[in-house]
Amino acid sequence: MYAKNVILRMVDISVAEIVIKRWGGATALARALGKRPSSIQVWKDSGTIPLRNWPEIEQAAFREGWLDLTARWLGEAHAAQEVRRAQDAARQSQSPSDKTVRCEVD
Repeated sequence: MYAKNVILRMVDISVAEIVIKRWGGATALARALGKRPSSIQVWKDSGTIPLRNWPEIEQAAFREGWLDLTARWLGEAHAAQEVRRAQDAARQSQSPSDKTVRCEVD
């Protein structure tokens, strides 16, 4: 049951939040990347990290010894996040009238 709770929590957190938390906060990540904390806050607010920043995040993670935080992981995580967002939007747009069952009687 514990693993299930962890998985559910991971679904609710954005890729940007995962990366920011990994560094210990927006200020620490900004320092590691040589950016302003306000730039990192934009990522947090949007939930995504621009593609152009992935290589520098990968390099900074490598300097920290984190070999799992790669540009490939960022791409896969962003793709999964977008699929979840699309599925959530589709679920929210369905109303009970959209779930009509068609029955044919001979």
